[in-house]
Amino acid sequence: MKDHQVIEKLKKIVPYGHFQFQDEVCIGVHLVDPKCTYHGTVRHCSPSDKKKIIHLISELKGLKYLDLRKNRFGELIPLKLPKLEYLDLASNYIDNIPSWIKDLPLQYLNLGVNLLRETPDWLCELTQLKVLKLHKNEISAIPSLTPCKNLSFLNLYLNRIRKIPDFVWSLEELQFFSWGVSGIRSIPDEIGQLKKLQWLSMVANKIEHLPETFCNLKSLRGARLHKNRLKYLPENIGDLTKLEQLTLYKNQLSSLPNSFNKLKLKKLNLAKNRFVKTPKSNAEWSCCETSDCIWHQ
Repeated sequence: MKDHQVIEKLKKIVPYGHFQFQDEVCIGVHLVDPKCTYHGTVRHCSPSDKKKIIHLISELKGLKYLDLRKNRFGELIPLKLPKLEYLDLASNYIDNIPSWIKDLPLQYLNLGVNLLRETPDWLCELTQLKVLKLHKNEISAIPSLTPCKNLSFLNLYLNRIRKIPDFVWSLEELQFFSWGVSGIRSIPDEIGQLKKLQWLSMVANKIEHLPETFCNLKSLRGARLHKNRLKYLPENIGDLTKLEQLTLYKNQLSSLPNSFNKLKLKKLNLAKNRFVKTPKSNAEWSCCETSDCIWHQ
């Protein structure tokens, strides 16, 4: 059956699905649409219809992009898609990572907001991965991803891993790293090795200080450090010449280092610290209460 015939069958079950073609080959299936409840186009379909959908998708051997977010699939049959680069399975009530994933040439994998408690040892075999999202699960351990040399985006926010894994500091291509709500009290000196890091989120921990090597993050553009226990900032923080966005609200800061004024911030939040007088800032925008809107697009 040709791809356009497969898609015609899919459209009868999924009227709001989005499909990408390149010549006669379907390269993208996106079962997400803002017009649908919770955005999942087949979220409320029957289990039998969902099985039909997955069986039809499995026939698209030229597929590169597959977005199944927010559809409550739970479990999926093995998908043998030899060209699949992008797989989004977020918010699907998945409680284990399907073993067939390791046979896909993935560059992007989103398993966030599921019911995962562990990650398989073979995860490190996905050496082509550039983006890995495992946020908002119940994972307590993760294998070393050092072999994933191309990894530039890693989201481990809100899991049950109590210590940042050492392998993180060896990911030379890492540009985005998110971690939070784990109770860590410090960030190791090795963070300074992440020369390409642009976006860092360390929200709602118990971090009391940043190492001086934090100032080696010359590519850093945004840092979310709110809801920690920071009492002071590194003296040379002004060396972060590319830093544009910084959230520090709900810490224990009472003063800022002199170099802070060298920062060319566009967005800043210093609310709810211990300043006798809120420091002046050259930031184009600042917020007094919440900083959820301060982040890159």
